[in-house]
Amino acid sequence: MKGKVVRKFVQVLFLIVFLLSLFEALWEGTSPSPILGGLKLLPSVLQLDPFISFLNRGLPIWAIGLLVLTIILGRFFCGWVCPLGTLLDFFPLYKIQKEMTSPCSSPTPPLFPPPVGEGKGGVNFKYYLLLFLLIASLFSWQVYYVFDPLVIFSKVFFLSYSFQLSAFVFLSLIFILLFLNFLTSRFWCRFICPLGALLGIFSQWKLLKLQIDESCPPCEKCVNLCPTGAISLPVSSACWHNGQGAKSLKVKPAECILCLKCSSACPSGMIHWGFFKNKTHQAELDLKRRYLLGTLVGGGLLALGIRKSGIFSTRGESFGRWKNARLLRPPGSLLEEEFVKRCIRCGACMGVCPNKALYPSILEGGISGFWSPRLIPVLGYCEEFCTLCGQVCPTQAIKRFSQEEKRNLKIGQAVLNQSRCLSWSKRQLCLICYEFCSYQAIGIDKQGRPYVKSEACVGCGSCEHHCPVEWFGYAHHKGERAICVFSVS
Repeated sequence: MKGKVVRKFVQVLFLIVFLLSLFEALWEGTSPSPILGGLKLLPSVLQLDPFISFLNRGLPIWAIGLLVLTIILGRFFCGWVCPLGTLLDFFPLYKIQKEMTSPCSSPTPPLFPPPVGEGKGGVNFKYYLLLFLLIASLFSWQVYYVFDPLVIFSKVFFLSYSFQLSAFVFLSLIFILLFLNFLTSRFWCRFICPLGALLGIFSQWKLLKLQIDESCPPCEKCVNLCPTGAISLPVSSACWHNGQGAKSLKVKPAECILCLKCSSACPSGMIHWGFFKNKTHQAELDLKRRYLLGTLVGGGLLALGIRKSGIFSTRGESFGRWKNARLLRPPGSLLEEEFVKRCIRCGACMGVCPNKALYPSILEGGISGFWSPRLIPVLGYCEEFCTLCGQVCPTQAIKRFSQEEKRNLKIGQAVLNQSRCLSWSKRQLCLICYEFCSYQAIGIDKQGRPYVKSEACVGCGSCEHHCPVEWFGYAHHKGERAICVFSVS
């Protein structure tokens, strides 16, 4: 019981740390975090994921430490640290399902009964998914961010904070995960999570092992309570009830998340933990070769086909010129191809933007740029002295920059449409773009009409944002503001 209490305390502690990192990104501005000796807390937390660190050509000490501890302790991250796993533990809806399907209320068997024999079922799906995501990343198609628990949690937080409609998409995803938790405990961790699969592979050689005494009576409590199905019954229940007991139990180290439920609930005290020596049968990770080859070949062909098609990026001819020309990235962003490789779509830059100018793209940057941040000047402009997006980016897809460097970072180029400008087309006195431009990139001719100084414009979007000409959308030029910012890349 003490172990379970300690685990709950640690889970709450790490959840608070994760939430603090999110709030720090929103409220602390450019000031360094005192917790990590001057490092920003959010990038450090997100880079705990070795996959994210590896995709971005690095492996920080946080990710290395996590892998080393995983080899020693197993998948402790899933059971003790992961915020999404903590959320699922706080809403154990599977207990309701057990009560609904218990013999006292209904003869209907549970939707997901305890594993029998090898008990693989669909638990290996997450390993095939991990392989597919690795293959896709080799073809510069980063879709891992869709399944990463840390990214999902931070994305919901930041998009909800900025009151973006896109937040409802990921809020709905959270509710779906909670519903899946109704079907069985930790459905996400057991069948889908690729980070859990990655840590599960390293857990195969863990030193801390679950040990069950040979004299353990066949009560099956540990099997029923295990949230990830790490303890499985023998194929023949006769082996279990004829006195063999723990000799025929199988423990899958790749699935154990050190929740301590089995050892805490064991009525006879026959379950404990120890290093190295272990008589309990350890089931090895058994992945079917045909499924591995199918994932390898199918995933490679799919990723290659999408990359070669016109829908992969804005360079494809299937996109209109306006979409590529109106795709504005945050200041300090890497070149487009490298940017979509590094960006993990965590939503941090969108959440910290003071003017709510950054929004997730759909297909403006092709499939490779799906949900990556884009600047929409009509909805908000880039503040002159703001450096927050570069400060919070965990992968440096947006480089860090100072306020002095910010003035020379080119986002786009403002273009004045004289046929829509009130001063040019209707001879009305309107100099709003001139008044709001903080870069002195708008000049006035002898007739009192504004014009753009291309060499001084950085494309912050302030002129377009404040332009009084009515806006009807980005789909057609005739509905745009009189002055618009276009991409220069």
